[in-house]
Amino acid sequence: MSGLDWLEKAAERTDDNDPTIQGSKAWLEWRKKGLGGSDAAALLGWSPYVTAFELWQEKIGVIKREFGPFQVKAMQRGKDLEPIIREWYEKKIGATFKEGIGICPDAPHIRASYDGINHEIENADGSKGRVLEIKAPNKDDHALAAEGLVPFKYLAQLQWMGIVSGIKWFDYVSFGTDGKYHVVAIEADPAIQAELIRRAQIMWTAIETKTADRSQFEADFKKWMIPMKPLDLTAAEAQIEDQSVEALVAETIAAQAELDQADARFQALRAKLQYILGDKEKMECGEAVFGWQTRKGSVEYAKIPEIQTVDLEKYRKDDVRAFYFKRSKK
Repeated sequence: MSGLDWLEKAAERTDDNDPTIQGSKAWLEWRKKGLGGSDAAALLGWSPYVTAFELWQEKIGVIKREFGPFQVKAMQRGKDLEPIIREWYEKKIGATFKEGIGICPDAPHIRASYDGINHEIENADGSKGRVLEIKAPNKDDHALAAEGLVPFKYLAQLQWMGIVSGIKWFDYVSFGTDGKYHVVAIEADPAIQAELIRRAQIMWTAIETKTADRSQFEADFKKWMIPMKPLDLTAAEAQIEDQSVEALVAETIAAQAELDQADARFQALRAKLQYILGDKEKMECGEAVFGWQTRKGSVEYAKIPEIQTVDLEKYRKDDVRAFYFKRSKK
């Protein structure tokens, strides 16, 4: 099922022509006239689902984004839970948050649909207004929220909301399959917002003209790295949100040791199940199914004569900048 097909089915279920209601037919038409919060991550290269070039192709109708059954089920779960999560949040905050839509006054192609917005609530820094973003995410994203962090794909969306609303503070509410709620407060970041505005203009021009050079596009929308303040890691008293770097490293090492121990136990239990399975193809027991499956072997490219003279480097994707953590030898 494509993304558009899913939205159209949502519109049929809504049975409402109010453009402020996400999924309605009127909202779908309004959405086509600009870029929305769900597009923000692709603009910064932070989306794990779609590149900026693919987003452009989707917007001009060249391709349709396909969602698998698990993605469709997850989206429907989020839609069904949204009013419940909003009600929980409103009781916690003691204020009402209404769904709505907005258009950036200086750039009408920048648009947003709010899960909740309150223009009157006062923040600790004296500013007014707050935007609510509701998610019922996968366990990994929910675990990040438990640590007070927002995945980059959603951080871009929150900053986008700030561009449209002019509001400085956003609350990201994560509700997991564990039945727990986590609220993460995020402040507007002028650097991220400025980059989003710049890239949104490039994207919208390409959409309106239906013209884009792929290589230039990939250069314009290369993954944007957040400017970080320098941190002196040699100073024992260096703080990250009131926790010293030394303590944070120690906690990470301890968590890694727990993970290694759990993985070792998991592998030992798997070995026992393999022994029980024997020559049977599969077994079902309790809440699990286990068995044998045959996987195709990998291709040995070095043995393919036709590609021996091909320069594979020019087909290589851009380098990926990845974070690593390992224990140093002492």
